[in-house]
Amino acid sequence: MCSKKRASISWSKQIDERLKEDGIQNATDIKLLFL
Repeated sequence: MCSKKRASISWSKQIDERLKEDGIQNATDIKLLFL
């Protein structure tokens, strides 16, 4: 796995955690905007 892919996965996980903390329901839709 290339480092760029790994970085995007860790970034995705960070977004997931942040959205859970904020209590946002449509986390997947918002995450897609960042990727």
